[in-house]
Amino acid sequence: MNQMVYPAPARLRLLAAGINLLPYILITMYLSADRNTPVTVTDFVVVMALIGYPAVQLVLYLTKGQSIGKRVLGLSVYADHHGSAPFWRLLVRLLTGLLLTPFLLFYPGLLFPRNRKGAHDYLSGTYVGTLKAPGKISHEAKKRLALALDITLPLGIALAFFLFYWAGILLYLAASILTIGYLFLYIDDFALVLEWAAWILGGAAMLFYGGAQVYLVRKKQTTLGKKLLLGRDFSP
Repeated sequence: MNQMVYPAPARLRLLAAGINLLPYILITMYLSADRNTPVTVTDFVVVMALIGYPAVQLVLYLTKGQSIGKRVLGLSVYADHHGSAPFWRLLVRLLTGLLLTPFLLFYPGLLFPRNRKGAHDYLSGTYVGTLKAPGKISHEAKKRLALALDITLPLGIALAFFLFYWAGILLYLAASILTIGYLFLYIDDFALVLEWAAWILGGAAMLFYGGAQVYLVRKKQTTLGKKLLLGRDFSP
Protein backbone atom coordinates (compact mmCIF):
# COMPACT_ATOMS: atom_id res chain seq x y z
CA MET A 1 0.00 0.00 0.00
CA ASN A 2 1.42 3.34 -1.04
CA GLN A 3 1.91 5.94 1.66
CA MET A 4 0.52 9.43 1.30
CA VAL A 5 3.20 12.03 0.55
CA TYR A 6 2.56 15.65 1.55
CA PRO A 7 4.40 18.69 0.14
CA ALA A 8 6.96 19.75 2.75
CA PRO A 9 6.18 23.02 4.58
CA ALA A 10 8.47 25.97 3.87
CA ARG A 11 9.64 26.10 7.48
CA LEU A 12 10.94 22.53 7.33
CA ARG A 13 12.73 23.11 4.04
CA LEU A 14 14.36 26.27 5.39
CA LEU A 15 15.39 24.42 8.54
CA ALA A 16 16.84 21.59 6.44
CA ALA A 17 18.80 24.15 4.40
CA GLY A 18 20.10 25.67 7.62
CA ILE A 19 21.26 22.27 8.88
CA ASN A 20 23.04 21.67 5.55
CA LEU A 21 24.77 25.07 5.58
CA LEU A 22 25.82 25.16 9.24
CA PRO A 23 28.98 23.02 8.76
CA TYR A 24 30.04 25.23 5.82
CA ILE A 25 29.59 28.35 7.94
CA LEU A 26 31.63 26.90 10.83
CA ILE A 27 34.38 25.66 8.49
CA THR A 28 34.52 29.05 6.74
CA MET A 29 34.77 30.88 10.06
CA TYR A 30 37.62 28.59 11.12
CA LEU A 31 39.56 28.87 7.87
CA SER A 32 39.10 32.64 7.64
CA ALA A 33 40.48 33.24 11.14
CA ASP A 34 43.76 35.17 11.19
CA ARG A 35 46.20 32.60 12.58
CA ASN A 36 49.98 32.57 12.47
CA THR A 37 50.36 29.12 14.01
CA PRO A 38 51.70 26.10 12.07
CA VAL A 39 49.31 23.62 10.48
CA THR A 40 47.72 21.43 13.16
CA VAL A 41 45.75 18.20 13.27
CA THR A 42 42.62 20.33 13.61
CA ASP A 43 43.44 22.07 10.33
CA PHE A 44 43.78 18.69 8.62
CA VAL A 45 40.45 17.50 10.04
CA VAL A 46 38.72 20.69 8.92
CA VAL A 47 40.08 20.39 5.37
CA MET A 48 39.03 16.74 5.23
CA ALA A 49 35.55 17.78 6.42
CA LEU A 50 35.44 20.44 3.71
CA ILE A 51 36.08 17.70 1.15
CA GLY A 52 34.15 14.84 2.75
CA TYR A 53 30.98 16.67 3.80
CA PRO A 54 29.95 17.69 0.25
CA ALA A 55 30.83 14.19 -0.97
CA VAL A 56 28.51 12.61 1.61
CA GLN A 57 25.79 15.11 0.72
CA LEU A 58 26.17 14.35 -2.99
CA VAL A 59 26.02 10.57 -2.59
CA LEU A 60 23.05 10.78 -0.21
CA TYR A 61 21.21 13.16 -2.52
CA LEU A 62 21.74 11.24 -5.77
CA THR A 63 20.92 7.85 -4.22
CA LYS A 64 18.18 8.71 -1.71
CA GLY A 65 16.88 12.10 -2.84
CA GLN A 66 17.87 13.55 0.52
CA SER A 67 20.46 15.89 1.99
CA ILE A 68 21.60 15.48 5.58
CA GLY A 69 19.18 18.22 6.62
CA LYS A 70 16.28 16.60 4.75
CA ARG A 71 17.09 13.20 6.24
CA VAL A 72 17.12 14.60 9.77
CA LEU A 73 13.68 16.16 9.23
CA GLY A 74 12.17 13.24 7.33
CA LEU A 75 12.00 15.02 3.96
CA SER A 76 12.80 13.61 0.53
CA VAL A 77 12.66 14.59 -3.14
CA TYR A 78 9.86 12.96 -5.13
CA ALA A 79 8.99 13.01 -8.82
CA ASP A 80 5.70 14.66 -9.78
CA HIS A 81 3.03 11.91 -9.74
CA HIS A 82 5.64 9.14 -10.01
CA GLY A 83 6.86 8.35 -6.49
CA SER A 84 10.58 8.43 -5.76
CA ALA A 85 12.60 10.67 -8.09
CA PRO A 86 14.95 8.78 -10.46
CA PHE A 87 18.64 9.60 -10.70
CA TRP A 88 18.36 11.82 -13.77
CA ARG A 89 15.69 14.04 -12.18
CA LEU A 90 17.78 14.40 -9.04
CA LEU A 91 20.81 15.33 -11.14
CA VAL A 92 18.83 17.94 -13.13
CA ARG A 93 17.44 19.35 -9.90
CA LEU A 94 20.91 19.55 -8.35
CA LEU A 95 22.51 21.29 -11.34
CA THR A 96 19.68 23.80 -11.86
CA GLY A 97 19.66 24.53 -8.12
CA LEU A 98 23.38 25.33 -8.21
CA LEU A 99 22.94 27.58 -11.24
CA LEU A 100 20.04 29.44 -9.63
CA THR A 101 21.67 29.73 -6.18
CA PRO A 102 22.99 33.31 -6.69
CA PHE A 103 19.49 34.49 -7.57
CA LEU A 104 17.77 32.65 -4.66
CA LEU A 105 15.14 31.35 -7.12
CA PHE A 106 15.41 27.87 -5.66
CA TYR A 107 14.25 28.94 -2.19
CA PRO A 108 11.53 26.56 -1.02
CA GLY A 109 7.95 27.49 -0.42
CA LEU A 110 8.64 31.23 -0.32
CA LEU A 111 8.46 32.49 -3.87
CA PHE A 112 6.09 29.65 -4.76
CA PRO A 113 3.85 29.25 -1.67
CA ARG A 114 0.86 27.64 -3.42
CA ASN A 115 2.52 24.34 -4.23
CA ARG A 116 5.80 24.89 -2.36
CA LYS A 117 7.97 24.37 -5.43
CA GLY A 118 11.06 26.32 -6.44
CA ALA A 119 12.31 26.94 -9.96
CA HIS A 120 14.60 23.90 -9.81
CA ASP A 121 11.62 21.74 -8.79
CA TYR A 122 9.67 22.87 -11.84
CA LEU A 123 12.61 22.32 -14.18
CA SER A 124 13.25 18.80 -12.89
CA GLY A 125 9.64 17.74 -12.38
CA THR A 126 10.11 17.13 -8.66
CA TYR A 127 8.92 18.32 -5.28
CA VAL A 128 10.08 17.93 -1.69
CA GLY A 129 7.67 15.89 0.38
CA THR A 130 7.15 14.32 3.78
CA LEU A 131 5.23 11.22 4.84
CA LYS A 132 3.86 13.07 7.88
CA ALA A 133 0.88 15.36 7.46
CA PRO A 134 2.18 18.88 8.24
CA GLY A 135 0.63 20.40 11.34
CA LYS A 136 -0.75 23.91 11.25
CA ILE A 137 1.48 26.68 12.53
CA SER A 138 0.01 29.46 14.64
CA HIS A 139 -0.16 33.06 13.51
CA GLU A 140 2.18 34.14 16.32
CA ALA A 141 4.73 31.48 15.35
CA LYS A 142 4.53 32.66 11.74
CA LYS A 143 5.26 36.22 12.85
CA ARG A 144 8.34 35.04 14.76
CA LEU A 145 9.50 33.08 11.73
CA ALA A 146 8.92 36.13 9.54
CA LEU A 147 11.12 38.25 11.82
CA ALA A 148 13.83 35.57 11.75
CA LEU A 149 13.58 35.48 7.95
CA ASP A 150 13.97 39.26 7.67
CA ILE A 151 17.10 39.08 9.84
CA THR A 152 18.73 36.08 8.17
CA LEU A 153 17.94 36.73 4.50
CA PRO A 154 20.92 39.10 4.04
CA LEU A 155 23.18 36.40 5.52
CA GLY A 156 21.61 33.90 3.13
CA ILE A 157 22.30 36.20 0.18
CA ALA A 158 25.94 36.65 1.20
CA LEU A 159 26.38 32.92 1.73
CA ALA A 160 24.77 32.15 -1.64
CA PHE A 161 27.34 34.24 -3.47
CA PHE A 162 30.16 32.79 -1.39
CA LEU A 163 29.04 29.33 -2.51
CA PHE A 164 28.67 30.65 -6.07
CA TYR A 165 32.33 31.69 -6.03
CA TRP A 166 33.64 28.38 -4.72
CA ALA A 167 31.35 26.34 -6.97
CA GLY A 168 32.82 28.26 -9.91
CA ILE A 169 36.36 27.54 -8.73
CA LEU A 170 35.61 23.82 -8.34
CA LEU A 171 34.03 23.64 -11.80
CA TYR A 172 37.05 25.42 -13.26
CA LEU A 173 39.40 22.98 -11.57
CA ALA A 174 37.36 20.09 -12.98
CA ALA A 175 37.61 21.64 -16.44
CA SER A 176 41.37 22.05 -15.92
CA ILE A 177 41.70 18.33 -15.28
CA LEU A 178 39.78 17.56 -18.46
CA THR A 179 42.14 19.82 -20.43
CA ILE A 180 45.19 18.13 -18.86
CA GLY A 181 46.01 21.18 -16.77
CA TYR A 182 45.94 23.75 -19.59
CA LEU A 183 43.21 25.90 -18.00
CA PHE A 184 44.99 25.77 -14.66
CA LEU A 185 47.47 28.30 -16.04
CA TYR A 186 44.72 30.93 -16.02
CA ILE A 187 43.07 30.12 -12.71
CA ASP A 188 44.25 33.35 -11.04
CA ASP A 189 42.62 35.46 -13.75
CA PHE A 190 39.45 33.38 -13.63
CA ALA A 191 39.29 33.61 -9.83
CA LEU A 192 39.63 37.41 -9.99
CA VAL A 193 36.83 37.72 -12.56
CA LEU A 194 34.64 35.36 -10.53
CA GLU A 195 35.31 37.29 -7.34
CA TRP A 196 34.32 40.57 -8.99
CA ALA A 197 31.19 38.94 -10.42
CA ALA A 198 30.23 37.62 -6.98
CA TRP A 199 30.75 41.06 -5.39
CA ILE A 200 28.79 42.89 -8.09
CA LEU A 201 25.90 40.42 -8.25
CA GLY A 202 25.85 40.09 -4.46
CA GLY A 203 25.79 43.87 -4.04
CA ALA A 204 22.95 44.14 -6.55
CA ALA A 205 21.01 41.43 -4.69
CA MET A 206 21.55 43.24 -1.37
CA LEU A 207 20.36 46.54 -2.88
CA PHE A 208 17.29 44.83 -4.31
CA TYR A 209 16.55 43.25 -0.93
CA GLY A 210 16.97 46.56 0.88
CA GLY A 211 14.83 48.38 -1.67
CA ALA A 212 12.09 45.77 -1.41
CA GLN A 213 12.09 46.03 2.37
CA VAL A 214 11.89 49.84 2.32
CA TYR A 215 9.05 49.75 -0.23
CA LEU A 216 7.06 47.18 1.75
CA VAL A 217 7.54 48.97 5.06
CA ARG A 218 6.63 52.42 3.70
CA LYS A 219 3.90 51.50 1.23
CA LYS A 220 2.41 48.27 2.58
CA GLN A 221 3.21 48.49 6.31
CA THR A 222 4.78 45.03 6.24
CA THR A 223 8.13 43.35 5.62
CA LEU A 224 9.38 40.79 3.14
CA GLY A 225 9.35 38.05 5.77
CA LYS A 226 5.73 38.76 6.71
CA LYS A 227 4.69 39.03 3.08
CA LEU A 228 6.20 35.66 2.22
CA LEU A 229 5.07 33.74 5.29
CA LEU A 230 1.79 35.46 6.15
CA GLY A 231 0.59 36.56 2.73
CA ARG A 232 -2.15 39.16 3.07
CA ASP A 233 -2.67 38.43 6.73
CA PHE A 234 0.15 40.52 8.16
CA SER A 235 -1.75 42.33 10.86
CA PRO A 236 0.29 43.11 13.98
